[in-house]
Amino acid sequence: MKREYGSLCIQAAALSFLLALGSVGCLATAFALPVAKEGFLAAGLGAWAVVCSLAFLNRRTTLTLLCLGALGLGYFWQQGQIPGKFLYAAKIIADTYHSAYGWGTLNVFGLKAGPVDEALLALGFGLVMIVSFCVCRKKGSSLSVLAVLIPVSLCTVVTDTVPGRKWVFCLLAGLILLILPGAVRRENPWQGLRLTAAAALPVSLMLVLLLTVLPRGGYETPRKFQEKAIQWLQNPPQQVHTTLEKLLPQARVQTNEVALDTLTPHRASARAVLTVTGEEGGLLYLRGQDYDTYDGKRWISTQTRQEVLPPSAAQASTVTVRTADALDWFFLPCYTAEEVTLVGGRAENPLRLREYTVQCTKVPGLRRGSSQMPGAEYLALPETSRQGLAEMISRIPGAEGSDAQKAAAIGAYLRGCAEYDLNTPQMPREQGDFVLWFLEESDRGYCVHFASAAVALLRSAGVNARYVTGYLAHTAAGKPAAVTEQDAHAWAEYYDTGQSCWTVLEATPSLQEEVPASAPTGENTPVELPRPSASQTESPSTPAAESQPPDLGWVRNLWLGALAAAALWCAVELQRSVRIWLRRRHYRREPVNAQALLCWQEAERLCRLLGQNPSEELLDLAQKAKFGPRSLTTEELQRLEAHNRQCLRQLRQQTGWKRLYYRYWLALF
Repeated sequence: MKREYGSLCIQAAALSFLLALGSVGCLATAFALPVAKEGFLAAGLGAWAVVCSLAFLNRRTTLTLLCLGALGLGYFWQQGQIPGKFLYAAKIIADTYHSAYGWGTLNVFGLKAGPVDEALLALGFGLVMIVSFCVCRKKGSSLSVLAVLIPVSLCTVVTDTVPGRKWVFCLLAGLILLILPGAVRRENPWQGLRLTAAAALPVSLMLVLLLTVLPRGGYETPRKFQEKAIQWLQNPPQQVHTTLEKLLPQARVQTNEVALDTLTPHRASARAVLTVTGEEGGLLYLRGQDYDTYDGKRWISTQTRQEVLPPSAAQASTVTVRTADALDWFFLPCYTAEEVTLVGGRAENPLRLREYTVQCTKVPGLRRGSSQMPGAEYLALPETSRQGLAEMISRIPGAEGSDAQKAAAIGAYLRGCAEYDLNTPQMPREQGDFVLWFLEESDRGYCVHFASAAVALLRSAGVNARYVTGYLAHTAAGKPAAVTEQDAHAWAEYYDTGQSCWTVLEATPSLQEEVPASAPTGENTPVELPRPSASQTESPSTPAAESQPPDLGWVRNLWLGALAAAALWCAVELQRSVRIWLRRRHYRREPVNAQALLCWQEAERLCRLLGQNPSEELLDLAQKAKFGPRSLTTEELQRLEAHNRQCLRQLRQQTGWKRLYYRYWLALF
């Protein structure tokens, strides 16, 4: 009895967690609902799944759990947290339907924008309770499937609402593992647990293959899938490394702080983070975050800063940006033809829009109104840094005159005094200033090093400057350009008092030939420290979006077909081995007469397959085992087993469908 309860508890917890997480995740990603902490959401659903699976095994604890759940829901509802979150999520969903069909939007007075974690958690808690109850009480799977699919059905009406693949994987895996061994689970929970565990790996392989080979609309085009397959064929080790970087947990840097003293040799994956489409081609800086405070080892962004960037009056063109994930800030070109408000160094995106269009210019141009004069924080430096940098400024030719002249001289100096190197080692611990160590001792680095040095030297020369991070996109006119993590970049911005605007200074040597004298600015990458792109050394006339993969023809198709066949064969063989092992174990635990009847059933199958008739002796033994008053002897049971072994030897000597039919069908049931 304990083993039965334990197996039911494990299955209920695992299945309810998978289904609730998949359903909630599909809903959140399809409608770009703002979620502050995905990890907290998953942890809460996992803990609640364990509690529910333990409580529903006993009728007394079931009532207690329902009472506690009702009290908790009532408390948070009274506090006003859950209703507001539910209404805001409903408004986002209603706005999506309104943009597609014009059904009308949801207008609620005083509704505040923000993360809807509490609403999604409450929905997930309800789904966990339903699935756990059905599994623990050995009910059918219809109620669980219906409850889980109701939220997901909202994503199927509008074609643009495409859930994230990892959440679709969780949902489908949970549904298959809930339905497939459902009958066995209700009859024998222990055997159901074994069958569920055995089916987990084949189901996972099948879903990974399905979601990769047949991606849903909105994930990626077949052309992109072909390009990825060709990349695997050309350099499998690099692709394995990139895949592991995606799967393994990585330390993420806070967006309001860049730790310079922990920088190591540059490594970046090829995961696509943005897609940019512009009316005009060329290089485009996409800014995400700027930093105002430098303490010698870190760049820090003061989150209380607010700044309004006035629009440019130069000729503008349209740029459309689509992000792979829903973010709470925009990636915008710096020289926009629209007014932009920066809060804490970035343009906020409260609705977490994944696609937006802006008007931008290639040069700062004339301003319709002036930017507000920068504060003293854009000239601040540690005292030790200022003393060392002042000596360098005195040796830089042309570091006097206007702000633009100083910036040009400092940029030329940096591009000539240090070497661009992605394998730059980490700054020694005994060093107190990152910029001085880079310029005086290291003499090599990548964009983070050069941009930090440019900002520090500009400030030392009396020019307001700040450190900016983001992406550098190589675009072609009218064609979508994929921006990957390898395109993350860092640069300097200085305030040109002559034009009353912030202007880009590109100090990285590898980009000097590509970036024009006056280039648009960009923004920061939030998830990890900005790094230079391997594609930054390419010519703007051949952007990544225009590169065509070689046509491998039948070789590519043969390779993909072989991979799919191998995965399917492994899944089938694993399933067969586990099922036969379970059947043989059950056979050994049965009494002698029951074993004899099982042997007789097997003998009938083999004889029909071979076109033979069982002998009278075997028929007498089977009747004796079924109707006789005593058990068969060991010798009598062995005669039945010997007959089956002889039939198997005859079957192995044959070729064709009979052998496959027995191996993959009759041997399992």
